[in-house]
Amino acid sequence: MVGTLIVGYVMGVSATAIAASFALTAAAFVVNFAISTIVTRLFMDAPEGQQDMGVREQIPPSNVNAIPVVYVDAYMGGTFVDAVLANEQRKMYYVLAISSISPNGQFVFDQTDMYYGDQLITFSGGEPGKVVSLTDQATNVNTKIDGNLFIYLFTSNQAGTITAINSSGSLPSTIMGGGDIEVGQRWPASGRQMNGLAFAIVVLN
Repeated sequence: MVGTLIVGYVMGVSATAIAASFALTAAAFVVNFAISTIVTRLFMDAPEGQQDMGVREQIPPSNVNAIPVVYVDAYMGGTFVDAVLANEQRKMYYVLAISSISPNGQFVFDQTDMYYGDQLITFSGGEPGKVVSLTDQATNVNTKIDGNLFIYLFTSNQAGTITAINSSGSLPSTIMGGGDIEVGQRWPASGRQMNGLAFAIVVLN
């Protein structure tokens, strides 16, 4: 084992001598344990942070927050990059980065094939971003979500020009810039452009 070789080299003894000595065997065990721990930390996935039960956070924060690039078609869950609780604690804003967009690439949201959990989303035909129903795999339609969930979709090019997809031209600074959000947590009119990303703002009442 690696630990035996290291201890043998340092102490100037053979593997047989190490096996015959309790102290040297224990030292070899410690070395092996240390090496195993280091290798595991080097190659393991970054762990998620601990969830704070004192906030309305539904998943623990990620220490990685990797944002993929989509080629052709794909179902994407998105990566939470921001969350804001409104002043009266009755509304939650989430910002999800969906995909990176390459400089010469295009990105299109299919609003007819989006899911909340495993339920198909139906958007309102008249009110931008409003979810009016959720349909499960047994085709049961749940309309209790009507008026309580809004999903606004955006793309931003490499220069940081944001395009509103389903919010009737309203930009993030309008959606997350109201008086129900503390001034320091509002989306600024400039300086936060989400360059080269497809992203969504989810509002949950």
